[in-house]
Amino acid sequence: MLSFARSGDGGLLVRLAGPWRLSQPLPSFSAAERQISEAKPRRLAFDATQLGDWDSGLLTFLIDLVDFCSAQGI
Repeated sequence: MLSFARSGDGGLLVRLAGPWRLSQPLPSFSAAERQISEAKPRRLAFDATQLGDWDSGLLTFLIDLVDFCSAQGI
C-alpha cells in the first residue's frame, strides 16, 4: 500500500505498508508522480513502520522515485 500526507513544513510523507513483492500487484508509480506533482514538496520523508515483506519491486519503485524527484529538484 502507498499513501501520502502533506506536512506543515513543505514536505510530503510517503507511507509504505504491506507487502511489496513482485508476485503481488504493486502500487502504480503514476500515483506517486501525480501526488508529488500536485503537492510540489521541498522534501520527502518516509514511514515504513507498516512495511511487510519486500523484494526488488520496492527497490525499483524507490529508484524510480529518486529519479523523478531529482528531475523535479526535490
